[in-house]
Amino acid sequence: MKKKRTIIIKNQRLRNIRKSFRDLIFYAKHEEVKKIHEEKRIIINQDPNSKNEILNKKYKELSDERSKLESAWKKSICVCPVCRSMEKDMSYIPQKKEWFCVDCVKDFDPDVALALRKKIKMTREQIRQFLSELAHMDGCGGKEFHYAKAVLYGMNISPSQQDLFLELCKFHGGNCDCEILMNARPYLLKYNLCLYFSYVAC
Repeated sequence: MKKKRTIIIKNQRLRNIRKSFRDLIFYAKHEEVKKIHEEKRIIINQDPNSKNEILNKKYKELSDERSKLESAWKKSICVCPVCRSMEKDMSYIPQKKEWFCVDCVKDFDPDVALALRKKIKMTREQIRQFLSELAHMDGCGGKEFHYAKAVLYGMNISPSQQDLFLELCKFHGGNCDCEILMNARPYLLKYNLCLYFSYVAC
């Protein structure tokens, strides 16, 4: 779709039916992810040192399959990628190619990300370095961004630049250390390729 679209259902009975369908889709996705995890566990048990090329290839295929499932779920009309609600009416934002609940989309402005990006002086290499080092941190520092800030300090990024960068991460659903990697990372990498242009221009 190329235009913003909002789907609102007022009838409570229909809302309940919609919720049931969304629950079914979530359950089907969850079961498929569990099956993939089990297959990956079997592969690891067969070859703990990961020296078998065939098993390594199968493991990667399973990881890719899981990523596709999670991405399809996140971009679907079934769940808001910001608040994770599965019950609300949804709006489609063409700039992000995703659905957001009507509550989270109220303050959405595609120009905000571009304005923030223009103020951030970090290079594309620094952003890649940040994501790489954050991925190697042990755990999540919560909404205080404990690990993200530690990485940025270690890279000698100024406090004002840290605030702008973390605000950009939050804009893309990175509301804690682990969500930066799960939600914001794809957008940040896209910015890397486009420098100061918005993702719409990519």
